[in-house]
Amino acid sequence: MITDNFNEETGIAEALLTGEITMTEILGWFTTLTPERFKVQDFKLLSDASGVDYKFGIDQLDQSYQAIGDLCRRFIRVRIAVVHSHARGTAYSEIVVNKSDFTNYTQKIFSERDSAMDWLMNGN
Repeated sequence: MITDNFNEETGIAEALLTGEITMTEILGWFTTLTPERFKVQDFKLLSDASGVDYKFGIDQLDQSYQAIGDLCRRFIRVRIAVVHSHARGTAYSEIVVNKSDFTNYTQKIFSERDSAMDWLMNGN
């Protein structure tokens, strides 16, 4: 399941991914991430995937990369902080980060939510 909300105080969208998640679910959710919905052009997302069980293989990561490209075309700047607690999720994120060549996109991987939020808020 993927739930998200926009924290008006911080200007950061916060997502929680839990349980079994398919690539279809992720792609569908990415289509909901729009400037009209969040009222920002500099999009910051804290994605807490520490409790997720990905139900897709490495061969589907190109679809995620394409969805990130679409996201980058919708916003002026995109910064995503992903929190993982499992090696598989971390590896998947590393693959996507290393492949990403969008000039307005930055993603970092964290093991703790507080560190991820600090990076989004302060750029550290």
